Amino acid sequence: MKIEYTNFGLASRVGNIIYLNKRLLKHPELHDALLRHEKAHTSGFSWQDIKIDIINPHLKGVKLKYWAFLLSTPQSWVEVMPIYYKDGNLLLNPLISLIWAFLITLAGIAGLILKI
Repeated sequence: MKIEYTNFGLASRVGNIIYLNKRLLKHPELHDALLRHEKAHTSGFSWQDIKIDIINPHLKGVKLKYWAFLLSTPQSWVEVMPIYYKDGNLLLNPLISLIWAFLITLAGIAGLILKI
């Protein structure tokens, strides 16, 4: 498995490549937790990957550091986008896509009910 450091995003795995934001090197505890999390993912996409993202046992103890890093590093915000571009590929984040679809549907229903 190969690890590449990027300027954008937080942490992701595409095939057998794990991408980590290079700013994580200044935060070794968070870096190591995210690396363990990404290593737990499969090289493709499965229900196991969704379970790993929802339960997220690797980030126990560093949740506050995770959110502090995410909120203080605008370059990492692409992590919450459903579709993003990396290394010449347009990538879909399935879990985030489901969350966005749910929120958009919820907003649409609220708009219909409130007749906005």
